[in-house]
Amino acid sequence: MDKEDFNELKTKFEKESKRKEISKVLNYASILIATLGATFMSTSYIDGLFNNSKIEVLNNKETEILEEQISNLQFQLNKSRHVIDSIVKIRETNNNINDNDFKIRELNIQMQTLNKYILDNPEKVISVPLLKMEIEHLKEQNEKDIKSIKDDISRVYDINKWIIGLVFTMLVSIVVLNISNLFSKNKKD
Repeated sequence: MDKEDFNELKTKFEKESKRKEISKVLNYASILIATLGATFMSTSYIDGLFNNSKIEVLNNKETEILEEQISNLQFQLNKSRHVIDSIVKIRETNNNINDNDFKIRELNIQMQTLNKYILDNPEKVISVPLLKMEIEHLKEQNEKDIKSIKDDISRVYDINKWIIGLVFTMLVSIVVLNISNLFSKNKKD
């Protein structure tokens, strides 16, 4: 190996050494940067956990407050519903009372009218039921008469059938007798 080759190898070796040193430095720098990044990330994460737990604690307190407010609102809503239901029932009762009052007033007016008629003309008031009773009696009597007439008509119809049958039979007998007399006269002659 000559000197040139040796220098060349030496230069290559030096370049290679520098490269390795730069690579080592870069490796150390990247490790340092990675370590710093990991430290920063873990610090941020831990800080975030503490903040989240603080937020969760705050959120739990706020949640409890909100739940208490919601339960108070629900209680007030139920109370309001109960009051509204009571008012509706009272209104219905008042309406029923008003209806009953109206019906009672109508009955009072009718009773006053009846009393007026009775006191003004008691004979007329008594005569109306008597007339009604007479009409009922006449109606019953008419129904009996109609039934009796129907029975008589059916009897007359039956008797008529018998009479017509008898007349027919007599006619047939007379005709047969006359025919037989004619035949017997013809035989004698």
